[in-house]
Amino acid sequence: MYLSEETFRRNGVRKVTDIYFNTTAANLFPNCLKYAEALRPIAESKGINVTFKSSLINVDKNNRIATFKDLDTGNLVK
Repeated sequence: MYLSEETFRRNGVRKVTDIYFNTTAANLFPNCLKYAEALRPIAESKGINVTFKSSLINVDKNNRIATFKDLDTGNLVK
């Protein structure tokens, strides 16, 4: 996500691009809380939308819609 953000910025399309990072993990770096706590503000400063405990369950390629399941509530999110 960080490399994509930089590439979009360098190519002049960042302002018209939304970046989403969904993960089944509870933080950005599951094996080390120290790194996870350091990475979160970086993602926020770059305007990257981060969602934790989220599992991809379907991709509607024709309509370009991804459906995720919130692993805490079971709710579906598009």
